[in-house]
Amino acid sequence: MVGVAVLKRVKDRSEARRGFNWRVFVVDLLLWTAFIDVLSGIFLYTPGHFAHSLHVNPLGLTFRQWAVWHTIVGFVLTFAILYHVVLNWRPLVAYIRQRARAVALRSEFLWALLLSAYLVVATVLYWPPVSTIWDFRTTLNGVWAYRVWKDDTVADLAKIRRLKVEQVLARFEKYGIEAAPDEKLAEVAKRSGYPVYDLYLIARGREPALRR
Repeated sequence: MVGVAVLKRVKDRSEARRGFNWRVFVVDLLLWTAFIDVLSGIFLYTPGHFAHSLHVNPLGLTFRQWAVWHTIVGFVLTFAILYHVVLNWRPLVAYIRQRARAVALRSEFLWALLLSAYLVVATVLYWPPVSTIWDFRTTLNGVWAYRVWKDDTVADLAKIRRLKVEQVLARFEKYGIEAAPDEKLAEVAKRSGYPVYDLYLIARGREPALRR
């Protein structure tokens, strides 16, 4: 028993002398920030602002708080990645040199490079799967918008967005949409052919998304 206690004490002292391990800290930080960033990204991808209108706020956070959280965590994640590169600079340089000296590049490296390049181009030119993923989000927005605001009037929408009713009506008029302040958005959508979500976007001064 005494021997075990002595060994434990020696181990504790050894761990105390070892101090703070920055590599372990950065790896753990990368893990947690990546998890949080994915979680907040899922909420922002789905119609979080409409969920807020329904008084459904996961973890008690508003849409704006989720957006701020996602942005700040993204900065921390970027810092952790850069610091990870700094801590492991020599192995990374050695790896790159080894790759550069290789006669033939591995297929995995080429496929990763091609995929990364395609995603950049697809984002700029709005090609699949980027366009498919984003269009699906727009469709979700349309469903949520109809559910949230179908019984609201034009005046209600103006109040929600802190706009003047006259300003909203003027923006509707630019798209040939006739509406009255006390008219329900569902009725305006049915008559004009613009879904409720498009009416919401037009009221904000943005281009319609569902009817192109």
